[in-house]
Amino acid sequence: MVTATAEPPPVPAAVASPVPSIDSILQGQTDNEPEDGAAAPPPASPPPPAVDSRVYDDTIMQLARSAQVRRGMFDGGWLIAARDGRALYRFQLADSGGQAASPLEGAWLNLRAATRAASAGFINTVSFDGLQLMLRFNESGSDDLTVVVVAPGAGGTWTGHVWRRGVATDVTFRRP
Repeated sequence: MVTATAEPPPVPAAVASPVPSIDSILQGQTDNEPEDGAAAPPPASPPPPAVDSRVYDDTIMQLARSAQVRRGMFDGGWLIAARDGRALYRFQLADSGGQAASPLEGAWLNLRAATRAASAGFINTVSFDGLQLMLRFNESGSDDLTVVVVAPGAGGTWTGHVWRRGVATDVTFRRP
C-alpha cells in the first residue's frame, strides 16, 4: 500500500492594491481603475441649476425686510445728549417687538470717556411701560449705577433724565 502525501497548494500572496497618491485623488485619477466587468463608480451629480443673482438678491432683501417688520420700535441705535447738545451716551438696543422672553436688551457707550476700559458695557435692564423707557446699567462697578428715564416728546425726540452718582442731568434721547 502506497500512501501518497500531497502537499497543500501554496497560499497565494496577498494581492496588494496600490495606494493612490493624494495628488492623483485630488485630480480624480487613481491606479485602482475598475477592471473589465467590475462595477464602475456612479456618475457625478450634475451641478445645481444656475440662479439669477437678481432673484437671489431680491429674496435676501425681502427676508431682511420681513425680519425688520417683526422688530420693535426701540430696535437700533440711539443717542443721549444733554440739553445743551453735548453727546453723553450711545446705545444699541435689540427690541424683539415682544416676540421673545426678553423683549428689550442692549449695550451702552459713554461718549465722554470712550478711551477708558469701563466706558462701555451691557445694559442691566431695559423696560418700557407704554409711557416711559428706563435703562439701568453700571459704569465703573456694581456701585456706580446709572439710570436713564425718558418719555416721548414733540417731534419724535424723547426727553427725560440721566441719574448718576446722585446727580440728575436733563437729556434728550433720539436716533443718531
